[in-house]
Amino acid sequence: DGREQMEKLVLRIFCDGNVVEIFANDRFAMSFMVYPDERDCTGLSCFGGSATSSFDRVNVWELSKIMLD
Repeated sequence: DGREQMEKLVLRIFCDGNVVEIFANDRFAMSFMVYPDERDCTGLSCFGGSATSSFDRVNVWELSKIMLD
């Protein structure tokens, strides 16, 4: 009928060392390198302009190392 409809955004985010990969709704992907200021930086934060957002669900898994430092 030509009306716009909002789609739920599903993000899958993978962090492996300095590499971050983001997959959105299985249609968009991006990856980039991050360089934290502190060696023990382990936080995750999200922000988004002036709009109000909420999370239905957040799952976190710790990955096992496959290579030695």
